[in-house]
Amino acid sequence: MLSGQDVLVDAPHLVSRFPSLLMGDRNKAETWNKTVTLSGQKELGLDDEKINDFVFQTTHWLSRTAWLWNRVYKCKKIKEVDEPWKMEKAKFAFCEDSSTFEKLEDCKEYKASVDSPYNYRCIRASKFQGVDYAPKVYLVQ
Repeated sequence: MLSGQDVLVDAPHLVSRFPSLLMGDRNKAETWNKTVTLSGQKELGLDDEKINDFVFQTTHWLSRTAWLWNRVYKCKKIKEVDEPWKMEKAKFAFCEDSSTFEKLEDCKEYKASVDSPYNYRCIRASKFQGVDYAPKVYLVQ
């Protein structure tokens, strides 16, 4: 249901696009990793006042909180929407294989097989010794 992250978006993918929604020190992985919890919305470490109106209300369909992307990306309360030219580059990327944020230099980008404008994702392949990612053609060099 969330594979494209372009209809519904979960917290890790949301803060990857809009880091200003993070509460706390954005220079620490712990701040970013609060967003991956399956706990309630309040534990995600987000400035959720700005996006509360866009929460997907059918919560029994999903294991985590998600937001309606077509409403979030238009919200002028979000710094990156209001002033996209001032967006700061994040030091961390969300890794799909570990479900954690890792330092950019420890990540490998790949193109996911999803019909979405958000099909470039990251993995932390070195964290999982002996795991064979396939097809390797998708791993961006």
